[in-house]
Amino acid sequence: MKLNYLKVFTPAFRFFSPLIFTLFFACANLPGNLLDTPPEQLSATDQELYSQALQLQGAGHILEAIKFWNEFLKNNPRSFEARNNLGLAYYANDQIPQAISEFETALSIEPNDGVVKNNLRNALQFQATLDADNHEYDEAINKLNRATELSNAKDKEKLGFQIEMLQDQIFMEAKNVNTLEAYEDFLERFPDSPGNSDEARAKIKELKAESGAPAMPDPLTAADPVSSEPVMETMPEQLTAVDPAMPDMMAEEIPALSDLMAAEEPELTEPEPVMEPEPIPAMPDAMAASEPAPAAPVVPEPMTSPGPAPAPVIEKQKWVVVTTKSSPLLIRDRPSREGKILSKAPKGSKYPHVKEEKEWFQIEYGKNKKGWVSRKFSKVME
Repeated sequence: MKLNYLKVFTPAFRFFSPLIFTLFFACANLPGNLLDTPPEQLSATDQELYSQALQLQGAGHILEAIKFWNEFLKNNPRSFEARNNLGLAYYANDQIPQAISEFETALSIEPNDGVVKNNLRNALQFQATLDADNHEYDEAINKLNRATELSNAKDKEKLGFQIEMLQDQIFMEAKNVNTLEAYEDFLERFPDSPGNSDEARAKIKELKAESGAPAMPDPLTAADPVSSEPVMETMPEQLTAVDPAMPDMMAEEIPALSDLMAAEEPELTEPEPVMEPEPIPAMPDAMAASEPAPAAPVVPEPMTSPGPAPAPVIEKQKWVVVTTKSSPLLIRDRPSREGKILSKAPKGSKYPHVKEEKEWFQIEYGKNKKGWVSRKFSKVME
């Protein structure tokens, strides 16, 4: 029993780029037949479910057929026939990821079934077309790589050409961004992309030569004077302020002592005044007065002067600018291409930068609304 699924492809004719047309017509082999022979040893109830699901799907009542197939699979989860037919129903209802999942499950149960393998391959190729139209080129390449595993030698060559075209699109995006990170990211993912990988290597060498090592010392040389100059300036001043004071005070104390000693000399001839030298109490007083004086100014001054340096420059707001060539950039709910699409950021638009994680920037695209965009098609500016 065969079904006509041509209606599923009518939305695809809105794609006008040569890349999309190439992918579309390459996967124009529509998923094939329903498997109308049920598994053996079914109960009467399950046989009736299988039969009704087939009739509904053949009559175009796709949603009802999906319900019946799911009900049947509750009792027969390893029926690759039902998995295949449910995959075709999902496919006809434009639920391509669900269709691929069911075909994959069916093929894991019955790896040698040609009908299931063909249905899976064509569903993967069609999903790759949709991914490419949505500029999700990496996802499209993943689908085509999986389809290649299921193909013969002739089809593998065609799929390889389609993968190269998608790599060309990704490399064009890298050239539009024209940063060292963009070329390195491309080369890491596609080290053997014909033509593109060699050009990426040349661009990396060129950009490294243009903005190589000299930029690195700048932050360090800029930081040194800020931290060192105040200390070097304040320390000599304090030392010179203290040093002259010390000799002056000592100079004043020593003559005073000698004067006192000289004044008492004539009285040494008398028997008892020798034990009463009056300069001795003056010495401890002078020394006690002189010793605390130099210590007081030295300690507090150098500790307070470097204080006001740290805060002002760090709190600058960063912005994420969309650098796509023409189409908007997708905003997702998590840093992954599997994340749910929350919104779209137009080319050239700018959003507050929140944080970053590997290949993604988190932005604030509305009041209390945050999402993630790919850093391959955006850049951070201050």
